[in-house]
Amino acid sequence: MRVLLVPAPLIGHVAPLLPLAAALRDAGHEVLVATAADGLRAVRPGLPAHDVAPGFDLGRTARRVLLRHPLIARAELAGTAGTRGAGLLFGAVNDQLADPVVAVAARVDAEFVLVRPDARLVRRRLPGNVRTVDWIPIPAALPASAALVHHGGAGSVLSALVAGVPQLATVGAGDRRHHAELVAARGAGIAARTRDITADTLARLVTDAGLRDAARQVGAEIAAMPGPGELVRRLESLR
Repeated sequence: MRVLLVPAPLIGHVAPLLPLAAALRDAGHEVLVATAADGLRAVRPGLPAHDVAPGFDLGRTARRVLLRHPLIARAELAGTAGTRGAGLLFGAVNDQLADPVVAVAARVDAEFVLVRPDARLVRRRLPGNVRTVDWIPIPAALPASAALVHHGGAGSVLSALVAGVPQLATVGAGDRRHHAELVAARGAGIAARTRDITADTLARLVTDAGLRDAARQVGAEIAAMPGPGELVRRLESLR
């Protein structure tokens, strides 16, 4: 099991989780503590840690939050704010940690090329192993690819099969579910709902020798089929 612990970047928030982290590690699980700033100083030797917010400054974050909420700031100083101030503060902390934590968690030893992604995604800061391109001919790109992740359309399915490349076809409406399930049943790829795709799913896609071998077998079967020229001769013979 892979376990990601994400305590707030404070010694007092990291320390209580360390016994659990050590117990998970000792039980043979892969553990990573993702935190920042003072929190990193609490992590014991032997426990992997990752700084998800270099330069994080809790004081600066607190000042920004309290200036935006002067009434809650006054109540905090008086000790009457209850959990309102803490909720605002750690909500702001989590906003700074969320994307870096996701980048550490969605990590797969592969380079991802997103073809014609949504414009909103292009504007986001993407992990270092992810880049975007405009439209490209997918069949031309597949010989240099380890795998293809796509929407489940027939063209994408067949392109990957012809190239002998493992594929992840998302289960969707129309004939997309049928396509994805056929690919998975042949062992040449994975069928999955978009919301169920994880880093482990993608890691399996690019490392599973069984998927790769099955995809190559189907590619060889397709290559052995009559080519367009022979098909033309057959069609002409029907006149």
